[in-house]
Amino acid sequence: MKKKILSLCLVVCLLATAIVGGTLAYFSDT
Repeated sequence: MKKKILSLCLVVCLLATAIVGGTLAYFSDT
């Protein structure tokens, strides 16, 4: 159970990082 929550947090963190990185790249591009 704890492992499932941990992997879920990892996925959420990766998604958040990708979204923030993409947004920053998009805004610095324009």
